[in-house]
Amino acid sequence: MNFDERIVTEAPPSGAFRYLSDLKNAPAWDPNITQVEQLTPGPVGLGTEFRVTMRLMGVRTNLDYHVEVYEPDRRVLYIGRSFATKVSDCVLVRPFGKGSRIRWTSDIRLFAPLALLDPILGMLMRPTMTKALASVRESLNRLAPTMAPRMPEPAMIRPMPPHVHEMETFRHARHG
Repeated sequence: MNFDERIVTEAPPSGAFRYLSDLKNAPAWDPNITQVEQLTPGPVGLGTEFRVTMRLMGVRTNLDYHVEVYEPDRRVLYIGRSFATKVSDCVLVRPFGKGSRIRWTSDIRLFAPLALLDPILGMLMRPTMTKALASVRESLNRLAPTMAPRMPEPAMIRPMPPHVHEMETFRHARHG
């Protein structure tokens, strides 16, 4: 099953990325996720691991996710596995006006013999994914005023040699 959805939000790209790259926020916007535990210490980044507990069609299951790709403020790729499935979720964040455009792609593969159910599960999951992404947009829009955009790193500025400064002062005084 493949999903490829796009949303636009008022949240700045850096804030949207920070929120979406931390799976501990997922229970706030995905009604199927009941709990998320970060298994590795420290901030979210390449290699961070999570255990996601979800309830799908009445069945509780755990997926162990790890961050496969982490490009700050731009892209995160999660790979999740359970006894019956492999999930790849990629979140791509781009500036859009004063906010962000987010592309979320998801590839869900059931292992044999459950793979025969892929078409049925896809039909059942599409409305759930659409609802979850609408909730992502609502959450990000609600949080947008509290999300300060990351400031670019200050540029290194070399001081002008004294003789250049004196020449500028002289030129301004002469034409002044």
